Amino acid sequence: RLARLSATGEVMLPALGQTTGARFQLLAQAGMPVFWEHLLVRAGLKTAYGIGSLDFASEGFAAPRGFGVEARPLPGRTVASLDLLAPIGLFDLPLVPKLALLGMSAGLHAEAVADWELAPGSFGLPWVCAGAETVFLVDVFGLKMPIGLGVSARFDPTGGRAFDVMQDLRGYVFLSFDSFLAAAKAARPASRPLLD
Repeated sequence: RLARLSATGEVMLPALGQTTGARFQLLAQAGMPVFWEHLLVRAGLKTAYGIGSLDFASEGFAAPRGFGVEARPLPGRTVASLDLLAPIGLFDLPLVPKLALLGMSAGLHAEAVADWELAPGSFGLPWVCAGAETVFLVDVFGLKMPIGLGVSARFDPTGGRAFDVMQDLRGYVFLSFDSFLAAAKAARPASRPLLD
């Protein structure tokens, strides 16, 4: 999938508790093949905004890769990302009975995190992140499952906070049904079967 756009929202009514408010989320992604065959550049934007007494401080939708849910000082957070994606190979490699490696792909990513509010002048850029990911497409009992491994590091773009390896370097594992194998799909002729 070279392009994707989705928007969601939820409203909490004061029916059973004291929490009220709304949360809105937007995701936009677009990718395009570039100078080498099978190489793909993808730009993305994830944004979330909460109002009322709804706990937006723990919103995990717009979070940089590997860092998950964390408190944020303002009701809005946006993560802009840029990925360079490439397939490593397509295989049919049995590992053990009922488990096989079908393919691998990899990517590099850079992300900028911004906290904001609708009021004028309420904007902050707390983090810039960079990292790498590898996706393994495995066949488990006939089910194709993309499993990813990644590492991400975050940096304070203002230079006001020193890099701390224990807090600012994270490894992570993910299931990616919208995986970096999209890079292989981008340049493959339509007559050949697609790896999903």
